[in-house]
Order: sequence, then structure tokens, then C-alpha cells
Amino acid sequence: MSKSEELSIDEHTIRKIVNKYLEKEKSNFHSKINRFDSTLIKKIIPFSLTRIKVKSVESIKDKGVDWFAGIKDYNNRSYESGDMISVSFTMKIKTGYDTTKEVVDNIIIFHDEYITESRNEKIKSLGVTLGDKVRIKIDEYLGFNSDDLFPINSMVRVFGGCIRDIISNKEIHDIDILVGAGSLGYVENILSDNGYKYMELLTPKDLSSIYSDIKIINEPHSWVKNDKIVQIIRPVGQVDSNEIIYKKSFIDLIRNVDISCCGVSYDGEKVYENYESAVSHCKNGIFIVNNRAKMYSERRIIHRTVKLTSRGWVEVKPDVATYRDLKIDKILSEEIIDYVSEYEDDLPF
Repeated sequence: MSKSEELSIDEHTIRKIVNKYLEKEKSNFHSKINRFDSTLIKKIIPFSLTRIKVKSVESIKDKGVDWFAGIKDYNNRSYESGDMISVSFTMKIKTGYDTTKEVVDNIIIFHDEYITESRNEKIKSLGVTLGDKVRIKIDEYLGFNSDDLFPINSMVRVFGGCIRDIISNKEIHDIDILVGAGSLGYVENILSDNGYKYMELLTPKDLSSIYSDIKIINEPHSWVKNDKIVQIIRPVGQVDSNEIIYKKSFIDLIRNVDISCCGVSYDGEKVYENYESAVSHCKNGIFIVNNRAKMYSERRIIHRTVKLTSRGWVEVKPDVATYRDLKIDKILSEEIIDYVSEYEDDLPF
């Protein structure tokens, strides 16, 4: 059996490598779409793999030394040895407010990079880190690989109750995804491709009206597949032309949760603690109501706290003793340390 026959190609690993290529080459795609100005390329919408073909060492050498000596992969590395994987794919590039252009492209992946990426994916599947654990649980709930929801360097976060429930080893009830500018269509395309349907009237009217009170997030777009529910949430307001400022405001929105244990999020790689001690609160099954948060609404908080307490969560008061005890608990009994703190400590004590 040749080496190429022994190589079992995992499509998800291929997609991860193609994503790296797309992010690396995004600024050059204007030359592939009739010389559009690159500033008009807003977003690469999900691509479809059309062909994956392994080129064995034997077949490469049959073409002659001059042919394979000049081959380079998408990182511009020269061919040295081993099999190669030729990948063709079709993608859509958003070039304006509501216009897209379809582009066909292909890349060469060397065997060594494929093996490295494949091993990385297998390590993630073991659930060694908190991020891996979250990823596995989200995959199980969604019924597809959640990595597809997170383009490289995009503003897409799964946040709130889903991450809270995974950390506390509870059942996931639904998934909330916060999307930044340009990411709504991307995420909805992924959900649609995986069998989810948009349900415009899923949210009850009394709850829908609550979003007008908050004024910083739009009413969710609800997507459903059987008993699975995904809510896509968009910030209200215009996109700031300064990407750094816009990203800070995006993260600030996640920080401003009305319930402490919901101050956790996931970006496809890492788990973030967006409210002080939120991870500890999740592990201990407790929560604090943050009535200073931008997401706080008197009408909304009643619904949310009743729902949480009915599931066994306990509300505690935000006093000095509580914060001191929680900080001590975090230091003494913290088993999960592989998350990123991403909050501003503005507590008065």
C-alpha cells in the first residue's frame, strides 16, 4: 500500500488549513474578482470544498525533477519530500453592502503541515483544556463542528448561559452567539448549511419588547433544528471605522452582563471571564445581579433570575464579605486555570 493510500484525509483538518490561507490572503483577493478595490472586501462567506486529492511521492517524481522542485505550498514553502494534498474550493466574497462575488481557488498542502494540524485537532478532541471542553459540548449540542462558526480574527463569541452551563457541568438549553459587524451573514450561512431554520416569531412578544429597554442589543435572530435553539445577537449602533475601538466596544458589551455567572464567553479557541469571578460563580452554582450593567433591565431581570433559580442556582448579595469569600475560594479551589480574564475591575471595594 502506498503512503497516499494510508493517509486518511480528515475534511475538518483541511478546512482549518484553508481558513488559515483565506485569512492570510484576504487582502489579495481583489485581483481575483475583476480588480475590485480591496477595501470593498468586507467578509469571506463560508466556502465549499470541491476537490481534495492526494498526490503521492511516486506520482510527483514521475513528472520529473524540474516539475516538483518548483512546487510551493500556500505559505510559499518549497517542496522537499512526502505526499502533497491538492485542495480546490469555491467561496463567496462580500464586496459591498449586499453584493457578493463567487471565486474558485485552490492550494497545495504539504503532508507535514496536514499531520501537524491533524494532531492539534486530535489533542483538542481530548478535552484537555477548558476551551476544548467547551468546544466538545457545543459540537455535541449543535450537531456539527463549531469551529466553522469562528473565522480567524472575526468578532464572533458564544457567550452567556451556554458557557455558564458547560463550566457548571449542566445541560445546555440554548446557545447565544454575539456577532460583530459583517459576521451575521457568515454565521447564519453556517447554521443554514447544517440544517438550522430561521424562526422569526420564536421569541414571545413580551420578551421581544424587553430588548427595546436595553437599547444596546437587537432582538435575537432565532435558528432552530429539532429541539436545538441558537440565538444570534447583534449590537445596536453604527460600526466604528477604527477596528480597535469597535473591538473594545464589542468586548465591553460582553462585560456588561446583568447576571455574574453569565459573564463568560468563547471565541472558538479560548474561554474568557468577562465578569470578575464569573468562572468561580459558575462552578459554585451562584450568581450576583449586576444592576449597573448596560444589559440590565428591570423587566428582563425578573424573568432571568426566576429561570435560573428554578434550575437550582442561588442568588447571593454583592457585599464586601461575599466578594472576599469568593476571591478566597477562587484562589484555594480553582481547578480550571486555562481561561483569559477579560474584564475591568470597577468594584468599589
